[in-house]
Amino acid sequence: MALKLVTAPAMEPMSLDEAKTYLRVEHNDEDEFIAGLIVAARQAAELLHPSVRSSNRLPRPENSTPRYRQTG
Repeated sequence: MALKLVTAPAMEPMSLDEAKTYLRVEHNDEDEFIAGLIVAARQAAELLHPSVRSSNRLPRPENSTPRYRQTG
């Protein structure tokens, strides 16, 4: 059975600025690409470990937790 995203996360686990600092990127030419990598990493973590929350800073309200429902 496939899973379908019902509620998207309220925020990504890492901001673009945090990622750029970690990667030591000082220009804005790759912002879109880096932002896409952040989203892809979160999605992969959620698929591999459904208990992973999108925010590692603060507990998130229940209504902002990504939820999936079975389809098919």
